[in-house]
Amino acid sequence: MSAASPWSRSRHDFALGSVPRTDDEARTFLQERLALFCKWCCVLVPLAMLLYGSVHARSLANVRLWVVHQGGWVYLALSLLCALLWNVYRSPRVRLSLPVLNLCDLVLTVLSVSCASLGLLLDPHALIHQATAAFVNILFFRTVLIPTTVRWTVVVGLAATLPMLACLHAAPFQALSPGSPEDAWVGFGGMGIMCIFGIVLSAVGAHVLYGLRETARHALQLGQYTLLDKIGEGGMGVVYLAQHALLRRPTAVKLLPPGRASPNDVERFEREVQLTSLLTHPNTVAIYDYGRTPDGVFYYAMEYLDGFSLDELVRLTGPQPPGRIIHILRQALRALAEAHGLGIIHRDIKPANILLCERGGVYDFVKVVDFGLVKELESESDARGNATEITAIIGTPHYISPEAIRSPSELDPRSDLYALGAVGYFLLTGKPPFDGNTLIEIYSHHLHTNVAWPARPVPESPSDDLEAVLRACLAKAQKDRPRDAATCLALLDQCRNAHAWGPREAHAWWMEHGALRRRRQLNPDPEAQTLPMASRTFSPQRKAS
Repeated sequence: MSAASPWSRSRHDFALGSVPRTDDEARTFLQERLALFCKWCCVLVPLAMLLYGSVHARSLANVRLWVVHQGGWVYLALSLLCALLWNVYRSPRVRLSLPVLNLCDLVLTVLSVSCASLGLLLDPHALIHQATAAFVNILFFRTVLIPTTVRWTVVVGLAATLPMLACLHAAPFQALSPGSPEDAWVGFGGMGIMCIFGIVLSAVGAHVLYGLRETARHALQLGQYTLLDKIGEGGMGVVYLAQHALLRRPTAVKLLPPGRASPNDVERFEREVQLTSLLTHPNTVAIYDYGRTPDGVFYYAMEYLDGFSLDELVRLTGPQPPGRIIHILRQALRALAEAHGLGIIHRDIKPANILLCERGGVYDFVKVVDFGLVKELESESDARGNATEITAIIGTPHYISPEAIRSPSELDPRSDLYALGAVGYFLLTGKPPFDGNTLIEIYSHHLHTNVAWPARPVPESPSDDLEAVLRACLAKAQKDRPRDAATCLALLDQCRNAHAWGPREAHAWWMEHGALRRRRQLNPDPEAQTLPMASRTFSPQRKAS
């Protein structure tokens, strides 16, 4: 569906964010891993230098001698180089291609082994097993941080052995020369065998890690849909941006992970997709497909909405003008009118579940989403089809109706109108009707406290008639609210500002703020980015149940 407020790239039950799925993601993944490799080298190389130097130094003067004349400076130079490369690789302005990054991987590994070999070569206390350990550790450490194919791992390993064996052949370590030349060649051969062992060990590690990545990649496939990115998570599952194998249109896929697949969860998930699929109004999110994978993951596919949720809208530009509020609420009411006419109430109307998007060149097109808490008016049924009474409080605390708190079994379409009135108040003032430090305090306000309306700047404010409609929707008693969505829609049509916001105003706003949002997606600035990505719109809000 969309993506932004609930539904925010994090790790979860299906932790797939580390699996590159496109060339650009593979490039970004490799560059991030190279930065991580350099970062840890900055930490571990000086640490190893200090520990190794302390073994052979018995005074500060000896330490100074070891650093300056006996190879310690080589490790220090390697550490500084890695620090420089770390800053280069982690910079968002540096975008190296995959071939260049692979070359950097090869050169960095060979350079690390060369520096370790040269440092040991200059140290008169160095022994053959220390050179072997340095080679194996560097190669295996690189395999863990930069998982690649077995073939490339072997290529890098073989390339890294060359400078080390060259150093050893030019000036064998102390362990190679105490005896005859034959002893030195035996030690040299043993060194080569250990290098081969290190390469094989790294290849095995690469095989395991690469296999895990391929398994995760396979898990991204659900029937004809390939999952691309997690765009949110709510009370009833995880939502991904997906791509159909044949169709080019973006799709949102909602999953019910096996860990949540209790009989009641499955029943509720199936009811959500079945009831939502009955809704055909343009202002309601469209359902495309439904299925279950062989390993028991339930999912359904729906249209992907690239736009703003209403809570993002208010965070971006603050309270909205009355004309735009009426424009938004009228579309939401049309969607609810169809649902109510089919005997369905939403039960979780809130700013995060009403999206503004662009459809066919029409801007500020409203979509009502997330029917995960829908209720059929006739009855609630358990898994065996027996009617049950609703006793749990269901909804989002800031936008829940009094009857949903007092007697959840008495919900009717006017409960959705109360929540929509609270959404209208939020758009008008920039805050929900009631707030509190605890759920009990918020619930108490919904039950007993009158809504505090903002002071009018002039006696006849342009928002007077809109405020009157919102007051009626926010009435404590159901009988005091508009009878149904159609009645509320008629009241809004009579407001003075009912036609103050139209296609021209919507287009101008989107050209200003929509383009800004897209620029922020392409060039994210954590300090300036006030609006999340559109693929992050369904951010979960706390629900009481």
